[in-house]
Amino acid sequence: MEDKLQSYGTNQYTPHNYDNEYAGKIRMYLALADSKNAATVWLLNKIGVDRGVSNGQKFGLNVTASDDNLSLALGGLKKGESPYQMASAY
Repeated sequence: MEDKLQSYGTNQYTPHNYDNEYAGKIRMYLALADSKNAATVWLLNKIGVDRGVSNGQKFGLNVTASDDNLSLALGGLKKGESPYQMASAY
């Protein structure tokens, strides 16, 4: 995965890591363990938001058409999910 400061789309959505440090190439498990927002959004952009939405729905998440954007990678849902729903999806 790529963990770098990068802008996406016409609205220039730019996710930041909490510490503003970027690792470059990073393994997926490390990006998850270290909460690398930039890498997570990079991955959703790579696989496609539609595919991310579809997979979220398969896991039982309440993902709707209004959630169809890259902030979905960081939990940016219009309605949101409870900790129980997230654990059930896991």
